[in-house]
Amino acid sequence: SYIVSWGEILSSKVISAYLTHIGIPCLCLDARLYINTQLGAINAIVDQELTKDAITLGLKPLLYKKNIVVIQGFIGSDSVGNYTTTLGKEGSDYTGAILAAALQAKNLTVWKDVPGIMNGDPRLFEDVKTIQKLSYQNMFTMSWYGAKVLHPKTIYPLVSQNIPLYIQPFSNQDESRTVVSQHVEDTLSLPIYILRRKQIWIQLQPQNTAALNAKLLCKIFRSFKKIRVEINFLDIQSTHISLCFTHDDINLKYLLDDLRLNFNLKYKEKAALLTILNCEQASGPLKILQSATILAQKRLKHISQTLFM
Repeated sequence: SYIVSWGEILSSKVISAYLTHIGIPCLCLDARLYINTQLGAINAIVDQELTKDAITLGLKPLLYKKNIVVIQGFIGSDSVGNYTTTLGKEGSDYTGAILAAALQAKNLTVWKDVPGIMNGDPRLFEDVKTIQKLSYQNMFTMSWYGAKVLHPKTIYPLVSQNIPLYIQPFSNQDESRTVVSQHVEDTLSLPIYILRRKQIWIQLQPQNTAALNAKLLCKIFRSFKKIRVEINFLDIQSTHISLCFTHDDINLKYLLDDLRLNFNLKYKEKAALLTILNCEQASGPLKILQSATILAQKRLKHISQTLFM
């Protein structure tokens, strides 16, 4: 995490130097002085109280003096060992939300290379549209199921202070944008297509019993907890369980060996997971699934998930 953090640190120094060069004085600060975390170097858990105090006492007085501040996202420091930690993918958005909440900001703007939140990737799905208004709850649901625009944890600090979030395209400020706030109905009229690639599919069957039970399920979740991997799809049947997770930098052999102590398993890499929110609004078969091999499927009232290769 110390090496990874240098991308953020060097980028902030370059931006700060450029602003100063064109006549906009600014302060370049180290986010690790303000974002305090617990537990682990990657996907670290933010210590909310320590972080709020550090921002209120250290950063807020600088802004009262009308300073322009450049600061990194994505990184923090362990509140005990004082080593560099990271907040996970899209962690810069989360940093922005933490700062906005602690500073009691009027709003938070996140600049992206898309014209706001869309109901699907226009490169993969037809007739996608920009969603101009989203509730906090819908934005969190989309992020939790894998929409890449925002880190799922970004919403929490904003909800606590009722801070509107603007998702704005940096390529053209006149384009449409999305506002996420409390004063929006939770009902969506469009289907939401969310595709997660780089998935590993595993099917597990108990070795010494005909059916799954609570004890065996606990062993599965314990195996994933050891390597701090989140399960993206879970389908429990009486005799087997299907699941998938993102193939990041994990020790896959260690996980599989651990699971084989209690289960017979099959697995495939390079799978993909398609989640459709408001699936009843979707019309017709999707091209992305026409020639696919379906590994597992699950459908709830308003959500469908398909794991395929």
